[in-house]
Amino acid sequence: MNKLIIAEKPSVALRLASSLAEGEYKRYSFGGISYYELRNGSDVLYVVAAAGHLFTIRQKEGSKGFPIFDVEWVPSYLANQKAYFTKKYLDTIVEIGKRCNLFINACDYDIEGTVIGTNIIRFITHGNVNSDVEKSVALRMKFSTTQKRIW
Repeated sequence: MNKLIIAEKPSVALRLASSLAEGEYKRYSFGGISYYELRNGSDVLYVVAAAGHLFTIRQKEGSKGFPIFDVEWVPSYLANQKAYFTKKYLDTIVEIGKRCNLFINACDYDIEGTVIGTNIIRFITHGNVNSDVEKSVALRMKFSTTQKRIW
């Protein structure tokens, strides 16, 4: 089975790849963004990094007068030009995700990390971050980067 592990930052992606590999892992690049391929038992694991928030919320339509909170999730680079660098990370994750049938959120184990990883998995599996996550194809990873080996 091919599995995609999504880390919140590049340093954690490298740490996960080195900890989970049975033997060597391979480092590749897509659009200038590194990702890792490794074997774990009969599984092929791909480890990719987000650059923090790849998605943000924005108002669906402008309104005058009273505030109306009708928001939607969109890729960060579409809402803010300063976040355009995140497009390369999202493109890499989507491309590698096409090879996989199971997605693992390995972002920080807090509310923010859960949102970051969940939104990415929603986008990969549905092409729309405003959809539900299919629980049959998504898992959550809990680990500490201070340990030598992740169990």
